[in-house]
Amino acid sequence: GNLKELVLIGHTDSLGSDAYNSPLGLERATFVATELEKRGVPKAIFRVASAGRTEPAVRRPDESDEIFRLRSRRVEFIKVFK
Repeated sequence: GNLKELVLIGHTDSLGSDAYNSPLGLERATFVATELEKRGVPKAIFRVASAGRTEPAVRRPDESDEIFRLRSRRVEFIKVFK
């Protein structure tokens, strides 16, 4: 089917407050949306949101704090088809 919507959800690590991380997650997702638009993905299908620090990455066994935080700073893509 055709791609109807692309949801981009920005995530952050757990450091800092929700007041800091919620806008940061949105900024992260917006950046990715802008880069996708530059590459020809139509802006009309984007929905940008932030989960902030509320959904950290799943921690791997023996993973360092640094790597865990780096992996938590991400943008999740959800593709919605017609």
